Amino acid sequence: MASSGRVGLLVLALGFLGCQRDTLAPEADVAGGPPPAFAKPGPPPPPPNPAIAFVEATDLKVMNADGSNQTLVLDAGETSYEPSWSPDGTQIVFGSSIQGSGVYVIDVNGTNLRKVVATITGGGATQPVWSPVPAPDGSFKIAYLDQAGPDDGTIEGDNHEVFLVNLDGTGRINLTNTRELDERSPTWAPSAARLAAAPDKYTSQEPGVEGGIVVYDLGVGAGGTVTIVGQTNVTAAGPLSSAYSVFRPAWAKTHDKIAVVVFQTGSSLRDIWVIDLATPASPTNITQTASVSENSPSWSPDDLRIAFTRLNAKNKLSIFTMNADGSGVTEIGKPKSGLAGQSQPEWRRNP
Repeated sequence: MASSGRVGLLVLALGFLGCQRDTLAPEADVAGGPPPAFAKPGPPPPPPNPAIAFVEATDLKVMNADGSNQTLVLDAGETSYEPSWSPDGTQIVFGSSIQGSGVYVIDVNGTNLRKVVATITGGGATQPVWSPVPAPDGSFKIAYLDQAGPDDGTIEGDNHEVFLVNLDGTGRINLTNTRELDERSPTWAPSAARLAAAPDKYTSQEPGVEGGIVVYDLGVGAGGTVTIVGQTNVTAAGPLSSAYSVFRPAWAKTHDKIAVVVFQTGSSLRDIWVIDLATPASPTNITQTASVSENSPSWSPDDLRIAFTRLNAKNKLSIFTMNADGSGVTEIGKPKSGLAGQSQPEWRRNP
């Protein structure tokens, strides 16, 4: 009798648990269960913050800051160049010739591709960058490179200027308007009240004279358009004044510092230096590698680390990160076999 009583109690207990399970299961399904079988899968979610956009072969991709979750954003059969994040991290601007040379914007999940502005120069040379906050005229801008006019057969006619355009493609202006200079790599200050670039002097009389890194102070001119109200060559003094080439400036996200790539005179290798704008004549070489070149620096959202490219142990172009002082170098890239490698990393602003 005692044995059958225990069996009865066990049956009652199991029945009670079963009732609980039957009662709770629908609530669990509603709260976090799988979607209905007929639901169409949406686009893959982008990596969580922070994330890095980069280029691999002809593909535009994004990944986590540790190199995980590498996700395709766009493969349109045309190379996407120089990605730059929107301030809120939901879109990426880049140069390409997908539908003719120009500057394009796409959502980070690969949807809503649109052409912002057509360019004379090839899409790969436009190097677009999104302003982190509104420019002095109160509007967000994309700075990019283009020729001032059709090729006229002169060296000056091939030179690039820094242009600004609103996000909808309106309000296009030639900001630098220096026919004798070939501007490269525009980069915004955190306040968007300044912009730096690397102008070289290319004229029929002086082909290929290095211009260093110039910081342009921006204001509002006649007609309410953004204009240059002052400029400073921050490499005019100090060790970089005699460098063979200083290029690819990247302004820090929150500090008044600019990372640059430097070819020293007499060397075929590139190093990454950091210019503190409070003491521009005393820049710091943070890589100082004797047998390998670095390129394409990009600061993390908190400016504690820098992403960059160089050849890895397998002699493939890959993406690395390092502390802002050059220590703690870590390869985060995963270049696939047979491809050109991974390049042009750009760290998003919002953490």
